Amino acid sequence: RETNRPALGAGLHGFFAGLWPALFSFWGAALENAVGIGRSFYCVALMVALVQVPAILLTRSPTELPLLVQKESVISEVISDPLHAAAEDENGDADDKNIGNVQMSRSDDSSSTKHNSTNIVGNQIDNEVETFEAQPALTRRELLSCPQIWLQCFFLFMVFLPGFGIKYTISPLMSTIFSASEAVQSVASFLYLMSYSVTRLFVGFVAEIYLTPTSAAKIATGIQLPSLFFMGSMVKLEATSNPWMWAFVVAMMVVGCGLAASKVCIPLGAIENWGIDNLAQVNAMLQLSAGVAGVLGPFWIWFGLSRHSTGDLYIDDSLNDTEEDKRDIQKIMGNHILMFGACVTVGWLGEMFCVRKYKKVVHHVVDEGTSGNEQKGER
Repeated sequence: RETNRPALGAGLHGFFAGLWPALFSFWGAALENAVGIGRSFYCVALMVALVQVPAILLTRSPTELPLLVQKESVISEVISDPLHAAAEDENGDADDKNIGNVQMSRSDDSSSTKHNSTNIVGNQIDNEVETFEAQPALTRRELLSCPQIWLQCFFLFMVFLPGFGIKYTISPLMSTIFSASEAVQSVASFLYLMSYSVTRLFVGFVAEIYLTPTSAAKIATGIQLPSLFFMGSMVKLEATSNPWMWAFVVAMMVVGCGLAASKVCIPLGAIENWGIDNLAQVNAMLQLSAGVAGVLGPFWIWFGLSRHSTGDLYIDDSLNDTEEDKRDIQKIMGNHILMFGACVTVGWLGEMFCVRKYKKVVHHVVDEGTSGNEQKGER
């Protein structure tokens, strides 16, 4: 925020947040084997404390100054824009030329003392001036009354459900479906989480320069679709040999990349679609949708892994010694992953055709006998 690079900030934050679990895939398992599960918790707690204490002392919150300066700069540019000059005749009389009208509006809410200056650009259509107040500051009641925010939360939930479901169940998936060893499970977890981490950094670099957040989110969702349908079909058809296992891992990495890119775009999309003044409450609702997906996604995977005819399912595949168990698990999990693909399809179609920027339309009626700067009434 201080350097006017919010996407890069989100990318860096996401990169280091993802780097921790990626590395933990290896040294966490090694720590458990060395000191036991109980003592490994103490070791991790000590490490987190050693990292967090200097972070708490050195980290400072960014100021709001660059955002305010940027907003004032935009306002000044709009005020100084010579739209009226273009309408002036040779005598310099612009009042009789009703071509354009630039106004500054201050949105006042009776329940809030916060004022927001927004530029309004009007174009005359016959005797009516149509103005668009782009992304005004909204109260919570106004935001919750907008169908668009609920649509965005729902589509985000559908997009995030598969990625989180796979992210938190990589080891049991690899063990029960492919009979993967503990080392292979660690490698698969590392590859998924490292691709997830690097993608967040990459999207943070490119989202502000080459792509809008909305475009980046659509691409991130779209690349997950073929991967999920491929994974579900492969498991359902019992293609579980070693080459197919690594193809499954690559497809999981693509899903992780899509999830990572979508996460970076949450706050950026909130700014793009709702404005900086609505960032806090819009981002909170979108993040809540992602959090719900992070709970229900893994639950859906575990529900599929535990639904078979002969009883309990064991993480240790050597205990699942009947072929009937394995065939049941493969068929059920194939169906569940295909359902994940359907969820992402719904989310992607929603992002493509239903997600829109919030715009408040105000109509001003202009008397034909008056100038464009004189408003007769507001409708």
